[in-house]
Amino acid sequence: MKGLATILCVFLVSGCVTRLDGQFLDPELRTGSYFVERQVNDDRNLNVSIAEELGKRGFSATAGEASDKPAGTDYVVNYIDRWYWDMRMYLIELRIEVRDKNATLVGYGESRQTSLAAMGKTHVDIINRALNEMLTPES
Repeated sequence: MKGLATILCVFLVSGCVTRLDGQFLDPELRTGSYFVERQVNDDRNLNVSIAEELGKRGFSATAGEASDKPAGTDYVVNYIDRWYWDMRMYLIELRIEVRDKNATLVGYGESRQTSLAAMGKTHVDIINRALNEMLTPES
């Protein structure tokens, strides 16, 4: 019976997993212009939400299609989003990457969560988790 209780406990705890990862974006790189490029299959326009959240953090960020990128843009922001169905659609994984004019990766933030950990969270909450990983130095 003790073994069954342990297995049940592990099962319940594993349902609440959130994993965060990132590469810190150097503060010196934060003064340029950023363009968040919409992914081809993104029908939720996450690029607009990412640009808005960057703007709230003091970044000069715009969003649009790749062809809309303003001349003189210093950094291009791309993202990879994975959605999953578990009684509702939720954002299971989001990776945000920042690349310079040479397409060199200069920072990224990533957030992954299970259905239970994502309960009550919006895509903006997940965006902010990923941005926190990229913009907050490790202690």
